[in-house]
Amino acid sequence: MNQRQNHKDVKYTVKEVNTPDGYVAEVNSEDQGNLIITNTHKVAKTSVSGQKTWSDHDNQDGVRPDEITVNLLA
Repeated sequence: MNQRQNHKDVKYTVKEVNTPDGYVAEVNSEDQGNLIITNTHKVAKTSVSGQKTWSDHDNQDGVRPDEITVNLLA
């Protein structure tokens, strides 16, 4: 690649096209003569809280479990 054109230095740039959703592309040019493009997956974080309500007259039959398992689905 030409370093000079019309007696002026040429500056080349690199940009990844069509970076997948959820990723950020970063270009590192610290390695002389080599470009390294790193795609980092940025995971969105959220928090979930909930409350379990029993409708069993304060466990009158004694069948309420000590614990329950809840699956969070996306």
